[in-house]
Amino acid sequence: MNTSMAASLPSAPADVFGALHLSAKAFGITKLAGVMRVSAGVLTNKLAPVTHHHKATLDDFIQVLRITQDLSPLDALCRLFDSARYQLPRLDNVSDSALLDLVNKVHAEGGDVHRCMNEALADGIVTQDEFNEVDCELMEWIAAIVELRNRFGSLVVKPCDANGNLPSRSTPTLAN
Repeated sequence: MNTSMAASLPSAPADVFGALHLSAKAFGITKLAGVMRVSAGVLTNKLAPVTHHHKATLDDFIQVLRITQDLSPLDALCRLFDSARYQLPRLDNVSDSALLDLVNKVHAEGGDVHRCMNEALADGIVTQDEFNEVDCELMEWIAAIVELRNRFGSLVVKPCDANGNLPSRSTPTLAN
């Protein structure tokens, strides 16, 4: 599972706008502006970390991430809220036996969490390093659960349509 944990990204700036600026700069601001169909000067002003009168909009943020394929600004945003993001794998063509592998992975990750917690609690004191290790294992467990949920959801079959066409698979919607 490819997870991105906010606490383990020391090279990315903590500032969301700083991360967005670095991402655009690495891609090339002029090139990025051309793809976004805005002038390079406007984009430079919006992305400048020290400017107060121009700021990137949410639409700008999304476009920069989508075009550059650099998610470090999203990681910075997650850190701002003590959160993490998960890069989910594509599950379109995963076999049913792979579903069983995912179930086993969920339980294995849970076992890793419990082992780490047991080791951390053995002396009655939880250090920051021990907490970080447990936190990392917890995030991997959560990611495995989300991956399993998405894979299982891909098995949902729609009923035949009015013309009697065969069912198709779809991702289910969440119940309220």
